[in-house]
Amino acid sequence: AAQWGVLASKEVGDDDDGVDVKSVVPGSAADKAGVKRGDRLLTLDGRWTDTLADLYEAAGYVKPGTTAVVKLKRGGNPAFMTSPST
Repeated sequence: AAQWGVLASKEVGDDDDGVDVKSVVPGSAADKAGVKRGDRLLTLDGRWTDTLADLYEAAGYVKPGTTAVVKLKRGGNPAFMTSPST
């Protein structure tokens, strides 16, 4: 997930789908895709991101220079974005 420029977390006892975006590095792939602090990241390039390990694994599968689809929730509403990988 670091290569995407996003810092995420999942609190102990949080059983909701996805992980919380805590910050986004300006100019990063996540920033260019429109990912924002407070978003709930659900999938990265079709791979589930229910834990931080899931997120890092999903990020590792995307080849540099390609575009990935990001599914997230913002304000409780689903959203889809595309992000160039770095």
